[in-house]
Amino acid sequence: MDHKKHRHHTLHQNTLRIHRRKNKIRRKNRGQTHNRKNSRNHKPPNKPTIRKQKRTNLQTNRTQKNPPRSNKSRKNRHISRKHTQNSPNERSIQRNEKRKERHNKTSTRTKKLRRNSHQRIHNRRNRKSQKNRRNCCLNKEQLKEILNEIKQDLEISEKIKIELKPMKTKAASISLKRSVIRINNSILPRLDKDCIKYLILHELVHYKLKSKYHNSDFYKQLHQKVNEVEAKELERKILTILLEHKCYHYNLQEHSPRAPPRIQRT
Repeated sequence: MDHKKHRHHTLHQNTLRIHRRKNKIRRKNRGQTHNRKNSRNHKPPNKPTIRKQKRTNLQTNRTQKNPPRSNKSRKNRHISRKHTQNSPNERSIQRNEKRKERHNKTSTRTKKLRRNSHQRIHNRRNRKSQKNRRNCCLNKEQLKEILNEIKQDLEISEKIKIELKPMKTKAASISLKRSVIRINNSILPRLDKDCIKYLILHELVHYKLKSKYHNSDFYKQLHQKVNEVEAKELERKILTILLEHKCYHYNLQEHSPRAPPRIQRT
């Protein structure tokens, strides 16, 4: 038992020593001095020796002869003295103009736009759509009235919306999930009132049958409201206007190797 007690006592002393050393190191790092005068490990501060004094004198002489260099990086060495006298913002502007890495918010100079950025800022499509709406023979409210009339004829009670959007290959389309009819906005000013009615009727028949296929059931429903001869004439008008519009855009893009996409029949 005595042996165990002795061993336990030594372990306890060792742990205390380790903690004292750690605390001493922490105080030195913090810049605090050890103020225990009665402790065994306390030692008075050592006076600087002759060698240390000589070293300090040499360092002061060197600094007087050769002053310390400024902390200029190699990146900023190309800047002239005129720019160094000015504010630091101007210095960063000159550096960033050559590198083109960052954009300084305080710069008053003109921004260099990226390639094809003119289309993003000045969106021409929106302007064209506005012009087409003005030149169209029917407003959106008039289109809604036509839609409600045809819905009553086909006995459709569900809500259906109309959207005017530019499309490349279609004159009109319908989404059965969202119950929305999209009409090509770029063709509307050229279309007559009869053609617009036919487009809306065509899409509502798709919605009534809940299918996008042109089956025999589809043509039966359609020819009950419109004759075959009239339907074919209206389809020819719409297709010719679509082809003219598509060929115009294709001729503008002669550099593109792709062929014009096949136009879907409404």
